[in-house]
Amino acid sequence: KELKLLGSHNYQNILAALAVAKLQGWQLDKCLQVIKNFTGLEHRCQWIAEKQGVIYINDSKATNPAAACSSLLSMSEIYKGTIHIILGGSSKNAKFTELVDAIEKNEVSSYLIGEEGQTIYDALPSSVNKEICKDLPTAIKVISGKAQKGDVVLLSPACASFDSYASFSARGQHFIEEVQLI
Repeated sequence: KELKLLGSHNYQNILAALAVAKLQGWQLDKCLQVIKNFTGLEHRCQWIAEKQGVIYINDSKATNPAAACSSLLSMSEIYKGTIHIILGGSSKNAKFTELVDAIEKNEVSSYLIGEEGQTIYDALPSSVNKEICKDLPTAIKVISGKAQKGDVVLLSPACASFDSYASFSARGQHFIEEVQLI
């Protein structure tokens, strides 16, 4: 509860860092204080806002399916509401099988954007809530009309940004700006 980092993958990293610190003979209480205050890096499971009880998370750095899958599973562990995930961009010929399985097994609604939006849409079974959106602002607008208190909106695209943005950070910053307009 005292940690500002989200996700079990971050908790595993913290435990590994503390193990190294202990082996080095560092004072663990000081290490814990630093860890408690560390907010993580921008665009990596970055908590952006809570609006009307809906949490917005920017994970624009998740530029491949494995990274997006990790974020999705972490958010599923932390939050009990529906996860509204925004996926798409330039895929770099990636395979989405593991991500599709994670979406299917959890309470997830998918909003597909960019060059690979249709590919991901087609890979998802018809039993999954899914919708193709023109672009990121449209996806956020659509989700804002559907999300309920306790839900999470997760930008974790599983794709590179180069079809629409200069970088993952530009895409993430655009997400932040759009969320602030809600």
